Amino acid sequence: MAPIPIPTDSPEVLATDTGFSLWLFDTQFFLPLVMSSAITIAVWRWRFPCMTIKYLDTIVEGIRSLIRIDAQAAHHVDLDLLDVLPNMKAVKDNFQRLQSKLSILKRDGYEHEPRHTHLCSWLSFHCHQLIEIDELYWGFRDIKMKILAAIERERRQQ
Repeated sequence: MAPIPIPTDSPEVLATDTGFSLWLFDTQFFLPLVMSSAITIAVWRWRFPCMTIKYLDTIVEGIRSLIRIDAQAAHHVDLDLLDVLPNMKAVKDNFQRLQSKLSILKRDGYEHEPRHTHLCSWLSFHCHQLIEIDELYWGFRDIKMKILAAIERERRQQ
């Protein structure tokens, strides 16, 4: 039996080809996968703007540099803006509490992190740490905003 010749000279025949197309398969399955992955990553980063302890350390250093008073102006007395500005005792106590929680989180991360071979416990540990990091991030952000508001209030009163 001889093969049936397929006419390929007519555009109508080419347009009605219903054979399997690898490009169509890629488009139908991989494009939605890539799009949903990109959206998931964007939402994840929006929900958790801080995901590492190292970034929390930079936030704490930023707050410390914000409240640091020049040593020459303070006559070598260990003071910061939280001691000078009025009504900042609660903010200072909260800042110290969050710093101690951060050091506990660091210690627990170094001492209690499970091995990578135990995937479920490792994922559980890091999810718990991410929740703690997120709580500390928003706490430090709140403290920074209160300090900036107090500085602005003092500038307006002068």
